Amino acid sequence: MKGDVRVIRPYKERTLNAGDPVIVYRNLNNGMFSIRCARTNLVLAHGNSFIVQGSPKVSEVSRLRVIKEKRKSVHAFILGTFQEEDAEKYSYSIVDEAYYNPYTTDSFIYKKNNTKVTHGDFLFKDGKAYVINSLVLKTS
Repeated sequence: MKGDVRVIRPYKERTLNAGDPVIVYRNLNNGMFSIRCARTNLVLAHGNSFIVQGSPKVSEVSRLRVIKEKRKSVHAFILGTFQEEDAEKYSYSIVDEAYYNPYTTDSFIYKKNNTKVTHGDFLFKDGKAYVINSLVLKTS
């Protein structure tokens, strides 16, 4: 929704809380990230500025199908724990952008040096995923 100031939009009135196990992937239809419950596989929310601690996962079988059919599908995601709904409340430093393209790599990589991302704190913001560190609550 244009003009929506919330960074997280609940889906079908479902709830999302810190500590929830989640799967996060780019939603190809709405330009945001979908946040799905790792237990039930139900979409809980969509968002553009939140933090998840976890590990990237890529289905190799699905990646090969995407390459063969040249048709996008959800097959790469971050599996982890939802940390924070409003990333703007924190100061942090960005380590690098976590990047994935099924045509050029078989895993998530750090954009600057092309090494594999194995785990970390991920900031999802403005359509990109960043690995961050030094997460500190801002003071007024």
